[in-house]
Amino acid sequence: MNAYDGLGFAHLAAGRHDEAARAFGHAFERYPDHARSRLGLAAARRAAGRAADAEQEFAARAARRDPAQARRRATEARLGEAFEHALFERRDQAVTALQGLLADADAPFAGWTIPIEPLFRAFRGSPAFSHVLTTLADRAR
Repeated sequence: MNAYDGLGFAHLAAGRHDEAARAFGHAFERYPDHARSRLGLAAARRAAGRAADAEQEFAARAARRDPAQARRRATEARLGEAFEHALFERRDQAVTALQGLLADADAPFAGWTIPIEPLFRAFRGSPAFSHVLTTLADRAR
């Protein structure tokens, strides 16, 4: 699943939206509850000019949310929330979700992929995201 995800984001960055959608689709087939794969698929569809399809993916993800699972897996739920906000260019809400993830982390390694996450690439250089990265670095010490 992670290999397909990575391939999808590489295709997306290169502007190969259909190939990205196929890669995310393969990842999603292997693990349907993986937020990053579903949102990557939505991002590929949106980048290809198929906004309605992207919204459909977003709605499908929202419909599958299980509040009990979100409580049990709070870190994953917060990261998924940040991905959704990033996908729809709601930077402030995404950063707030990341701050909450780090404040309430249920595992010491929570959030370790934030600095390299393709969905957060546009946030680089913003003061609020820099604060998230500083918080993450401080936790690693």
